[in-house]
Amino acid sequence: LSSGGDVVSTISVSSSDYPHGLFVFTPGNRPLRVVEANRMITLTVIREFGTMGDVDVEWETINSSPSRNIADAQFDYISAFGRLSFADGEREKTLNVSITDDDAPELDESFFVKLLSATRTGGQTSNGTFPRIGSPGGTAEVIILENDGAQGVFELSVASINIPESLLSISFLSV
Repeated sequence: LSSGGDVVSTISVSSSDYPHGLFVFTPGNRPLRVVEANRMITLTVIREFGTMGDVDVEWETINSSPSRNIADAQFDYISAFGRLSFADGEREKTLNVSITDDDAPELDESFFVKLLSATRTGGQTSNGTFPRIGSPGGTAEVIILENDGAQGVFELSVASINIPESLLSISFLSV
């Protein structure tokens, strides 16, 4: 600071309303469309707004609503529960869920992966604030796309057929 010169100041904002973070799935994971042949899917959880302190985020897979085709936790995916541990300053973590490739003819099916809680581990909170799970970003829908002919499979009983040019029409019987 000088008496006749310009004054230059630097302002740094080190926290926000969520100094420990707001935890959500990346928008690309909401919803996440996958084919059954993908044996493992990866979802990304991001820490927005603040990165102060160590935080544990618990998550689990859950069935979708009855208004949708519900993926079965035994036959379509492996039910899972886990914890992601974010270190001070860390912004991103991934989690994996196993998909089961069955042969059952079925339509698209879905389930959800939900962030359950965010807990500060060690140290004090900043001004009485706590890490939070975002809404609606704290839940990711996983849609398993149909791949087993749920609408039916059209097959011909012979590989080829010869038809004379003089024939004006042909009828096929489909059973």
